[in-house]
Amino acid sequence: MATRPSNPLKSGCCGCQKHLFRMHQELAPQRCEMCLPDGTRLQTCSRCRMTLYCSQNCQRGDWEKHKVDCERDERRSEITREHGMAERDKSLRAWIKGVGPLLVLPVYWALDVGQPGDRSQTHVLAINIDTLVALNTSGPPTFSHHVKSVQVISDEEVIRRFKSNNAESLRYRRPNEGAAFMLFIDDEMPSSLEAAYLGITMTIPLAKHALWPDFECDLEKWVCDSVEDGKEHPLQDYLYRPGSSLEEVRKRRKATLAWFASRRKHITRAAFRALELGVAANRSRIATHAFVLHVDVEKVVEGRYKHTVRAAEGLSIKEIQEWFHIDVNPHGRNHMMGMLFHHQGERMLRVFVKDDWHPFTNNIYIDYIKEKDLVAVPAERNWLDVLKRAVNS
Repeated sequence: MATRPSNPLKSGCCGCQKHLFRMHQELAPQRCEMCLPDGTRLQTCSRCRMTLYCSQNCQRGDWEKHKVDCERDERRSEITREHGMAERDKSLRAWIKGVGPLLVLPVYWALDVGQPGDRSQTHVLAINIDTLVALNTSGPPTFSHHVKSVQVISDEEVIRRFKSNNAESLRYRRPNEGAAFMLFIDDEMPSSLEAAYLGITMTIPLAKHALWPDFECDLEKWVCDSVEDGKEHPLQDYLYRPGSSLEEVRKRRKATLAWFASRRKHITRAAFRALELGVAANRSRIATHAFVLHVDVEKVVEGRYKHTVRAAEGLSIKEIQEWFHIDVNPHGRNHMMGMLFHHQGERMLRVFVKDDWHPFTNNIYIDYIKEKDLVAVPAERNWLDVLKRAVNS
C-alpha cells in the first residue's frame, strides 16, 4: 500500500470507518479535533490508487466490496495509456471533482430525493460533456469541459448503453452505498472510459414538495450555469409555473419592481397609516414591524402586466419570521432572514411586496424606507381603499 497525506475532503478509511474527517461547515471544511486523534495517516490502494485505508487488515477486509471498483479503475488506467488519453482522462476527472459539489441540489431535484416517487436508487442524472482540446507546442495539450445536455436515465439504460465495468460497477455499488449518482459522459472517449460516476451521499433531502409543490425546473440551465460560473446558483432562480418559462418569470418580476417604484409614495403613506406611526407611542414600530402588500399580477398583453393589491397589513417582525422557517439556499443559510435584517442598527421601515405566483423566496421583494424619509400623513380609517384606488393598475 502506497502512502500519501490524508485529505480532509476524503471520507476516511473505507474498511473500518473509524478514521473519518467530517465537513462541519459546507463553505469552510475543517478538520474535527475528534477525528483521527491518533494521527493516523491514511494510505491508498496500490492497485487503483484511489481508495483510502488505514491498514492492510482493513484493505483485506474490504476487498470483496472494493474489488469491482478497483479492477475498473485499474483497467481504466490501462486503456488511457493504450489510446493516448491519459491527459484527457486526468483532466476530466479533476473537472468532475471540482464541479460535483456544485450539483448536489440539482441531483436532489432531478431524482426526487426524499420525496414520494424517489428515483435515487433506480436512476442517475446523466450529464453529457463536450471537451475542447488546445494543443501546446511546449507541453501536453490542455482541455476544457462544458455541459452539453442533462437528462435523467434509469440504471437499466446505463447498463444497456455502457456495457463496461462502469455499468457493472453501478449494479454493484447501488445496494452497498445507497447514494444518488451523477453520470458524466464524454462520448469521444474510448469505450469504457466515456462515463464516470460521482456519488452524492443523501443526508439532506430537499423538501421540494413543501417549498415548491407546483413548479417546474429548467434543470439543464441550472446545471450549465452552475458549472460555467463555478458557483452554486439558487434553485428558486430556475423554477417556473407549468405553461410558463424562466423568461416570463423574469419579465413579470421586473414589471413588479417597476410598478412598486412608480407607486412608492402612495405605498409609504399607506404603511404610515397602517402601522399608526403618527401616534408617538407607535414610532418604535418602524424597527419592530413591517408593511406587507399582497399583490396579484395579470398579464394583459406581451410585456404588459396589471397589478392589483389584494390585501395589505402591518405585521410584526416576529410574525414575518415565521414565513421563513423553511428558508434555504444552496449554502444552507437563511437568505430571506438575512435580507430582513440587512440594515441592522438603522431605523428603517420594511415594506414587503408578495406575489405568490413566484417560487419562494423569489415571491417576496423587500424595500427599506429610512425614518427621515417618512412623511407624516393624517390618519385614515379606510387607508386600504385609498391605497387600492391609488396604485391598482
